[in-house]
Amino acid sequence: MPTYAYHCKCCDHHFEESHKIANRHLPVENPCPKCSTERQVEQIFVMPGIVSGVGTFGNKAPEGFKDRLRDMKKKYHGSNIDV
Repeated sequence: MPTYAYHCKCCDHHFEESHKIANRHLPVENPCPKCSTERQVEQIFVMPGIVSGVGTFGNKAPEGFKDRLRDMKKKYHGSNIDV
């Protein structure tokens, strides 16, 4: 199941939850898990994490792929891409 990020506009609480795609809106309909304020939670979009170790056992990622990851890392400050 995908992990989605949420933010409470009232208390500035950020949290993540795993849901089926069809249920990703459920936290928005529920009160904030921290302050219990209703209708203040919104889904936010964050850059997905990329797992290193592309390829099969012992194979390294192609250099073109590494170049693309380096470009993404420059564009998205705070990314956790490890090239």
